[in-house]
Amino acid sequence: MRTFLLGFLDSHIYEETTAFNLARDGDFIFRKGLDKNERYSSEDTLIRYGDYTYPSYDSLFGRVINKARAIRHNCNKLRTHVFLWKNGFRVPRPFLTEKEIEETDLPVMRREVRHSRASDIKLITSMNSFIKGSFYTEFIPSDIEYRFHIMFNQCVRISRKVPQKEVLDLDNYIRSSSTGWTLTDNFEHKPELENEGIKLCIDALKALELDFGACDVVISKKDNLPYLLEVNTCPRLSPFGRKVYLKELYSHLEIPISDELKEFLKSVKDFEFYDQLHVKYRKSRRFKPKPEDYGL
Repeated sequence: MRTFLLGFLDSHIYEETTAFNLARDGDFIFRKGLDKNERYSSEDTLIRYGDYTYPSYDSLFGRVINKARAIRHNCNKLRTHVFLWKNGFRVPRPFLTEKEIEETDLPVMRREVRHSRASDIKLITSMNSFIKGSFYTEFIPSDIEYRFHIMFNQCVRISRKVPQKEVLDLDNYIRSSSTGWTLTDNFEHKPELENEGIKLCIDALKALELDFGACDVVISKKDNLPYLLEVNTCPRLSPFGRKVYLKELYSHLEIPISDELKEFLKSVKDFEFYDQLHVKYRKSRRFKPKPEDYGL
């Protein structure tokens, strides 16, 4: 039995991609392409990390984690957003053309069908300074933005976007590393909000037929409800993040784990009260939730 990980080797930002490092850390067989001469079998597993190339090869494996057609559908941000909107998911309202937008709809977010690291997103506050895009979405005013990592119908990690300390001129509308924001696992949790966000993300991934994905969610200042912005099928992961994914992959696939890998994954702890929060793992020992916060 072999486990292959198909992903991107090259990046315009990083010398080594998360996919490559994930395969290396987990003793998976990394591939940046597939070849029938390799003779895959029903005993083999394929993990697709954001890569939907060679879609017909999915049938050659016994198990495929994130099938090609599901990734390809999700990579088209317009199609995915409209699909979720039409199926009743709480996402920002989409506008397909400039003509659909009225002054009362402003501000809106300008989007492109495909993008990386929020490079496509622009805030449009006036019809006089309109920036043409593939589509547009309602702007959700928010002070809180999460990233929920969902794997196999449960949340395995929660991070929150916070300002980088050295950034003075902070963009509070578009939260990315290029606009002065970073992700942290150490923050004051809001269990009720997080539960709502996690449920939204789990249901969305089921509808999108994805086994895993990192979901960006904002909490609206208007109604205090979570809104799903997008799902990422090849999220950039820190060394700890890779451990979380590996622990869950090994658990789900029931792959024998070596003593060396067990030692490597020791820092991934069970999340206290995760039955209530629907979260499986945590990192920080400094975070000690109060039982009464979780209805216990």
